[in-house]
Amino acid sequence: MTAKLSRATASMIVDGELEIYDVICDRESRLMPGEDVLIQEMYDNVALDNGLHPDDDFEEIIELMIEQITEDLD
Repeated sequence: MTAKLSRATASMIVDGELEIYDVICDRESRLMPGEDVLIQEMYDNVALDNGLHPDDDFEEIIELMIEQITEDLD
């Protein structure tokens, strides 16, 4: 079973109330325990799966993450 973000956190990300970049940079505290790790793992996987560089392509990685989180909410 794959761990998933809580619906509340996913909704905050999709609605723009929570910035993935702030989570990655450790500037966000509204997460459920362990969700910061899930978001970092998702970031790393999206970068790897799409041949993107984690430092240079962060905007594209975050866009892809938001798309994936949005699909998971539906």
